[in-house]
Amino acid sequence: MCHDVLRYVHPLFADVAQVSGRLSLSLAQCRLPLHDSSSQQPNSGSPRTIARAAVKGTLELHRVGVGPGPLIAELAALLGVPPEVELVHESRIAFELRDARVYHERLEFSLWRLHVLTSGYVGLDESLDLVAEIGLAPGMKPDSAQPLLAALETQPIRVRIAGTLTRPRVDPRSLGRDNLGVLADVIHGLRERLKQQQPPPAEEMKPSVPPPADRSRIRRLRDQIDRLRKKLPQP
Repeated sequence: MCHDVLRYVHPLFADVAQVSGRLSLSLAQCRLPLHDSSSQQPNSGSPRTIARAAVKGTLELHRVGVGPGPLIAELAALLGVPPEVELVHESRIAFELRDARVYHERLEFSLWRLHVLTSGYVGLDESLDLVAEIGLAPGMKPDSAQPLLAALETQPIRVRIAGTLTRPRVDPRSLGRDNLGVLADVIHGLRERLKQQQPPPAEEMKPSVPPPADRSRIRRLRDQIDRLRKKLPQP
């Protein structure tokens, strides 16, 4: 059921090693042509026939456990977190099949300490076009050693996921302008962390002057931060 049907409604079910729990699938509309009107021969289930189907319904996840699949592996690698996934219990996912694509809204799950919300479609050809909004999970408090999580606590990032169900990929272009605020916060957090780790100079000794190469790197980092701040939207 997961391999043939639910993977199109809930892409986290694609190619997972294990799925367990309880769910309900309800249909509000189901229109499936039994033959291709352009042909004299019945061909129920052909690609052309399925492409003209129209289905609308709701998938309810009462309590479902799922192992990590390709989509989770891609997001975990992007964020540098363990591929630990947990679906939201008693969640409802509205979906609609039209034009050979299954659209869904508000698919929620937890990835390690992060909260992920996706919307978009899965094509019947297994193509993907999803937008994932990623923020810190409610109740989670990052420490100073986690500047990325600290930034996501106040400003989620949005990434686009393309590719296929078995080989999803994050669109690198979606990591640009829309997420500059998070990137600037991460850089600021790293700088503050480095300042805290540096021991204060002894009273009888003057602080050492960085060599020219280090001063050059510091200037480049300062220029990058200034450019990022200029590109951020003004309040």
